[in-house]
Amino acid sequence: MVTKKEQILELRSKGKSPEDIAKEVGTSVGSVKSTISRGKNIINKGTFEKINKEFKSNEEFESVQSVQRNVETNSYDMSKLIPLHDGYIPRKLYGTTDLKILENLYNKRLNTMVVGETGTGKTHAVRNLCFMKKLPYKRISLNGATTPEELIGQLIPSNNGDLVWVDGWVTRMVRYGGVLVLDEINACPPEILFVLQSLTDGERTLTLTQNDGEIIKAHKDLWIVCTMNPSDVYIGTKSLNQSFRDRFEVIEWDYDENVERKLGISEHILKVANQLRKMYKEGEFQSAVSTRALLQFEKNVQNIGKIPAREIFFNKFSNNEDRSIVKEVFELSDPTGFVLKKEENKEGDDNDSN
Repeated sequence: MVTKKEQILELRSKGKSPEDIAKEVGTSVGSVKSTISRGKNIINKGTFEKINKEFKSNEEFESVQSVQRNVETNSYDMSKLIPLHDGYIPRKLYGTTDLKILENLYNKRLNTMVVGETGTGKTHAVRNLCFMKKLPYKRISLNGATTPEELIGQLIPSNNGDLVWVDGWVTRMVRYGGVLVLDEINACPPEILFVLQSLTDGERTLTLTQNDGEIIKAHKDLWIVCTMNPSDVYIGTKSLNQSFRDRFEVIEWDYDENVERKLGISEHILKVANQLRKMYKEGEFQSAVSTRALLQFEKNVQNIGKIPAREIFFNKFSNNEDRSIVKEVFELSDPTGFVLKKEENKEGDDNDSN
C-alpha cells in the first residue's frame, strides 16, 4: 500500500505543484511542502541501485549494502571497525606519553580535542590506541560540504519498498559505542556543530528529528575525539565558539623530532625542517612542514635519487616566496654541497656505464 508521503513525493517528482498535490492527495499545502522538504534527504530506490552498481567494490559502500539488507533491525557488526594493524611511534607529552594521556581520557570517556598542524600524527595516535585496546574506530573527515544527513542518517527504501530509517556513522557509533573521530572539526558547517551540541554535553544524547524525533542515549563506550588544524592558518577552517570548545579536553600536538628520527628521517632534512618550522612560528614562512612531507622526501631519495627528490619537495610549496626560502634553507643546511655532489657523481657513473 502506497503511503501518503510516498504519494506526495511521487507526484512532486512528476513536476506537480504543492497546491495541485494537496488537492489530489487530500491534505494541506503546508503538509505537502513539509513532506517535500524532508523528502530531499530521502534516497530513492533507483538512485540506491545506481550507486550500488557503480560502487559495489567499495568497502565503505558494502557496509551500506549490509545495512540495506538489514534495514529493519538497523544492526551493524562493530568488530569490523577495530584496526587490524598499526605502526605508531609514541612521543613524550606533558611529562608522560601521548598514548597514556589518550588512554586516561578514554577510560573516563572525556570528550577530547587534539589541535595541531597537518601531518603531526593526531588521528594516527588515536587509531593506535584503538588497535592496542581492540576498540571500534571510525574516522569521519569533515568539510564545508558535509551534511547532517551524511552523519546522522536518512530514509531509504527497504527490501519491501517501504521507507525505513538507516543510521549514519555518527548515530551508529552513538548506539553501539566505540571511538568516533571527527577530523577537521573546525572545517564543518554550523549545522553539524549544532547537531553535536547535546551529544557533547552532560546529556550525551542525539535527537533524530527525521526519525520521528527519536532520542538516543549515548552508549557507555562511546568516546568522542575531534581533531583540528589551527584556524588562523588553513583555508576553509574557522574558529570554534568557546562554548563548543569548552566541552572538550584540549591537547596541543606538535611535530616531534625524536619520533621523526625513529621513522628514519635523516639529520640533513631534519635540520631543514627545524629551521623552516622556526621561521613558520615567527611568521617569516607561510607553510607548515609536515612529518608526512619529510617521509615522502626520504622515500623519493631511495626511489628516484636525491636531486629529483629535492625538486619534488620544493614543489610542495605553492607560494613562490616560500619555495625560494625552502631552496635557500636547503642549500645552507648543506653548504659544502657534499650530498648533492655525491649524488651527481653517482648519476654520472651510472651514465658512463650505459
